[in-house]
Amino acid sequence: MVLTLSDPTAQHFLNANVCIAGTEAINAAERNADVRAVIITTDGQHFCQGLAPKTSAADWQDTAQALDTWCDTLRQFSKPVLVAVEGACVGAGLSLALSADFVVAAHNSRWVQEGTLAGHLPLGGSSAWLQQQLPRPLAMAFLMGGVRLNVQRLFNAGFISHICEPGSALHDAHDIAARLNAQAQAQLTSIKELFNLAEHESPTQVRKQELAAVAQSSQWGSR
Repeated sequence: MVLTLSDPTAQHFLNANVCIAGTEAINAAERNADVRAVIITTDGQHFCQGLAPKTSAADWQDTAQALDTWCDTLRQFSKPVLVAVEGACVGAGLSLALSADFVVAAHNSRWVQEGTLAGHLPLGGSSAWLQQQLPRPLAMAFLMGGVRLNVQRLFNAGFISHICEPGSALHDAHDIAARLNAQAQAQLTSIKELFNLAEHESPTQVRKQELAAVAQSSQWGSR
């Protein structure tokens, strides 16, 4: 399934309505056995320019909460999530990318956390995920200093999984999804569950769950 961020009037900014619609689409995909993976992309030149400009404190809080719910839903989604990034990936777009399992980015895409530059704070758990994926000085430069990081540096740090030519991010994401779709869905779901478990459980507990997953999957040993 391809989930396309399409709101020409929003100029590639996320608002509460877009985030709520995104959450609803992921929940529907969870219930649909025909959906094996989800790709998030955009129909414009930029992936995301951040959250929509503030209109009121209440609107801002609603949008922040809607984004957080969407990111959490993506993390808990049992099927692979891929993002295909072209152009700018700013703020809230960064939060979405950090919630995905695979990040496919054009080599000229631009990544920045606009937070302190625009009077914003990181959202969607991005401060926690950046702390896990990037060295502290690099994460702080990104979060506090508004430093733009190039794609190669993020790839080397393990933040981006695949680099592609400009204009081919969605195509390459489809290729990856096709390879994933050829695998047993139960295995992919178990891997996501184990990976999420490892974020807050001890290695001993994760090993126990690995053994339980093997026992429950009749196909595991044959692949």
